[in-house]
Amino acid sequence: MDAYKTPDSNVNTSYKRPFKPIKAVLLGLSISIILLIIVSVVFAVLFSISVGVDFNEVDAFEKLVTTHTPYLILDLLLSAVLYYFSGIVVGKNTPEKEYKYAIIVSIVTLTFFIIINVISDTGSQMPLWSEILNYLIVPVAILSGARSSTGRTDDSTAMGLKSTA
Repeated sequence: MDAYKTPDSNVNTSYKRPFKPIKAVLLGLSISIILLIIVSVVFAVLFSISVGVDFNEVDAFEKLVTTHTPYLILDLLLSAVLYYFSGIVVGKNTPEKEYKYAIIVSIVTLTFFIIINVISDTGSQMPLWSEILNYLIVPVAILSGARSSTGRTDDSTAMGLKSTA
């Protein structure tokens, strides 16, 4: 044993995350659709209780959920957080193909919510700004979450350019 020599190590420093696209898409969709619906329903009930809506009157509850601006803004922020988290989950399970699978999750999520909006009648009662933001936030938040899971911090590394420093 040489005291002046660096010890040998068998530690693998280039860990690569496992590639699990089906798991990524299913987890991403379960967060962006199922968990979002559950959290939104719970939030709507709690917000209605705090405002003092009588649950015997369905019209009052529906009016609160579709036209009350503070509720719509908070629900939009809550949705953005869950979409972002969905993107993180997708990105963590699909290394080097985060955007491809995040786009798939975004398209399926958007399609699902557009179908729900067309089937239900409440979409026509919501303000236009809320409708537009609800649809725009889906791809933006999911893709942002997927991008944040890559560990890249600036656009030059995202484009594959190496730093000279």
